[in-house]
Amino acid sequence: DLKAATQNLSGESNRVKYRLRYYIESGVMTDARFEIKIKKNDINYKKIIKLDKKIMDINLMNPLGHLLENNIGESDLIYNICHVKKLYPVLEISYLRSYYNFFNSIVTVDKNITYQIQNKKYYLEKVIDDSHVLELKILISDLKEQKKLQNEIPFRLTRFSKYTKGLAANKKLVYI
Repeated sequence: DLKAATQNLSGESNRVKYRLRYYIESGVMTDARFEIKIKKNDINYKKIIKLDKKIMDINLMNPLGHLLENNIGESDLIYNICHVKKLYPVLEISYLRSYYNFFNSIVTVDKNITYQIQNKKYYLEKVIDDSHVLELKILISDLKEQKKLQNEIPFRLTRFSKYTKGLAANKKLVYI
C-alpha cells in the first residue's frame, strides 16, 4: 500500500519502514538482514535482525514473515508484524557507498544508484539515477554539534529518500 512512502512525503514525523538489506562485497552477497527503520521526530534508528538465509535462497514473491522463522530469540512481535502486514518487496535499490570520518561523525556518499520495481509476477526495467547522495550520520549524544557540522558542509541540506525517489522514477508515485 506504499504507506511508508506516503508518510514520508506528507512529512509525518513518527513513522516506520521495513526493508530487506544485503551487501555485495567483491561480487559475493553477504549479510542478509531485515531492518525496521523507526523515525521519531528528528531521531532515526533501526532494529536489525540478521537472517540465517542467504539472499539467493529467499523467495521474494512470498510475504517476508517467513524470513524470521528460524531466528530464535527475536521478538515474537516482529515476527507477527511481518505476517500480519504480509510484507512484500516493492522496490530494489542498489548503489555503491563510500564511508568517511568527519569529526565524530560518519559521512556516507552513495552513487551509481538504480531502482527496480518488484511485484509478485515480475521485475520491471531498472531505472538509473545519476545523483550522488551525501549523508551525515551523527550520534544522538552529538546532536548539539550538528549545527556546527552543517555549517562545515558546503552543500544545501535537503530531505532525501532513495525509496520515494525510486517509486517516483518508476511512476508509482509523484515525488518533486
